[in-house]
Amino acid sequence: MRYNEIAVFAIAYLFMTYFSEWLGLDVNTAPIVGSALTLFLYHFSDVNIGLMRKEFSENIIKPFLIEVDNQRLIQQVGFNIRSTSELLINVSGGIIPPVLGILAAYNALINYGYPLTSYSILLLFLIIAYNRVTQAIRGRGLGVPLATVLLLTVFASLAMTFHLKDPQVASLITFSASAIASLVGIDILNLKKVTAFKSKYIIVGGMGVADAIFFIPALSSIIVWAIVFCLGAGL
Repeated sequence: MRYNEIAVFAIAYLFMTYFSEWLGLDVNTAPIVGSALTLFLYHFSDVNIGLMRKEFSENIIKPFLIEVDNQRLIQQVGFNIRSTSELLINVSGGIIPPVLGILAAYNALINYGYPLTSYSILLLFLIIAYNRVTQAIRGRGLGVPLATVLLLTVFASLAMTFHLKDPQVASLITFSASAIASLVGIDILNLKKVTAFKSKYIIVGGMGVADAIFFIPALSSIIVWAIVFCLGAGL
């Protein structure tokens, strides 16, 4: 296992353990549940579910050099090329993070009374921000500048939650808004760009646990929790 894989695993475990605590589990049970959820994530990291298929048909013309009566002529020949592109979604990278995000939002909005208006503003801002910095790269899919996205997420979340002085609520809001915004702003709103490459497979959350849909919300929520906790404790 390479260093970057170890780092992703550590962040996944740390987040899942804290996430379990944020949802109300005690400190003794949370590490066990966190370990189980992390292993669950990695187990389904290579599992993709098919959503739809799209056929492409393109007419192209290529010049061919032919020889007729000792004369070389260029003949234009038309071809019809057909290809199929399949849209899939990864379980660990595309399904589980938004589901956890909805669960976190419900907990923060209903159980802790966080204002829906503030949550909606943060969510909309992150969707637009993520979409603006995402680039479609032929042969590689979608790419985002990790440091930029993390800074945007952390500062925007702190601006909307710091006044609560509650690291748990701040973390829940950060993860929820970032997870849903990543799915929408990075993947869904850029599907048209990726489809233009006519790749055989287009996978939402295709990198599994290391995909932006999980990694950015998980790491951002941990950072926000640490900042709010330290400032609240006067450190």
